[in-house]
Amino acid sequence: IGENAFSMAALTEIDLSAAETVGAEAFAYNKQLTSVIFSESPVVLEEECFAYCSALNKVKNLIHQL
Repeated sequence: IGENAFSMAALTEIDLSAAETVGAEAFAYNKQLTSVIFSESPVVLEEECFAYCSALNKVKNLIHQL
């Protein structure tokens, strides 16, 4: 998922089970985002990919790859 791809998109839930990389600020400023689901495979999270997602309170299956 590319940089700023869904920034300020007003999403509430997202399923990233097919994602291998989440680009910088890809979901930034989604202030209504509450839930993110990942697969059980490692995923690369770039800088501030969920910055300012103040309602985010559920993250499932995250295996962060550095």
